[in-house]
Amino acid sequence: MIITAISIVERARRYIAKMPEAIPGQHGHSTMFKVTCVLVQGFSLDMGDARVLLEEYNAILTEPFSQKELEHKLQGAAERESAKGKGYLLNPSDKPIRVRITPKKPANTPPQIICRIALGTGGTGSSYSATKKTTLTNHGRTAGESNTPVPAVPKAQESVEDALPTLSTTGVLRIPFNAPIRYRYWLRGTSFEQSTDLILNLKQIRECILSKGKAA
Repeated sequence: MIITAISIVERARRYIAKMPEAIPGQHGHSTMFKVTCVLVQGFSLDMGDARVLLEEYNAILTEPFSQKELEHKLQGAAERESAKGKGYLLNPSDKPIRVRITPKKPANTPPQIICRIALGTGGTGSSYSATKKTTLTNHGRTAGESNTPVPAVPKAQESVEDALPTLSTTGVLRIPFNAPIRYRYWLRGTSFEQSTDLILNLKQIRECILSKGKAA
């Protein structure tokens, strides 16, 4: 007998598929919030995976909730602290083992002195400012600032490839928040969107990724 392990996302998808349908007027909002808490708190999914599974669940409802309501449920579930603890539906093997290693300091090790600069007058009769100027100059610097120019801060290279949406082998669609505007489907119907043709919906995004995969 061959036992195939399934991912946490797929287990969460099967779990919420067995939960009651969220029907408006019949405690539908409470049911939808419980489903969201199962994804975010129970299976400890990130917001991207939880949003995808919640939209799949919402799509088969008799009266689906709006995108704004789904985002409100996700935000509420993320801020809520479950009495069972986060990840209470995960298997023991799913939870990472965290080990804190503190390096031991050798005994009787004196602190390292990098550079010792004496700024006192030392009974020479010289003023403090004159002594400071002389000391700093002897160390290769003027009293104002270092002679060595400060190197320019390199600009971070932006990777366009990292911001594009991806479709996993299990069918999970991941869309980063910094993805191009045309892939930010959650902005559809808002004042931010100038034209409904600029922003794709979920179906169009999936078709776009699949078409690029076939072309490659």
